[in-house]
Amino acid sequence: MTNEAAVLSALLASANRVTAADIPALIDEAGRKLGLSGTQVYLADLQLARLTPLAHPDPKAPSSNEPTEPNEPNEPIEIEGSTAGLAYRTQRTQRSRDDCTPGCR
Repeated sequence: MTNEAAVLSALLASANRVTAADIPALIDEAGRKLGLSGTQVYLADLQLARLTPLAHPDPKAPSSNEPTEPNEPNEPIEIEGSTAGLAYRTQRTQRSRDDCTPGCR
């Protein structure tokens, strides 16, 4: 089994034992195991026009076993013309090329 498959398998095995509020942190942890510096989970609206980011733990918080308070989610962003929208439309991971915020174009 490849590292990617092992991480995905562990993510799926863990996902049914947590609440919906814990999913962003679970995905962020999996992303970091795959070498990503962080992740962001978005929900699409019913009209498929905007993405709303879900809150996730503060990435700058020190790693520990203590629970952390989630950051407040950013404002919704348009699907058309954003990196997050491109990931949504193509169903492929998109990596930011700079320190641009999730909604930047």
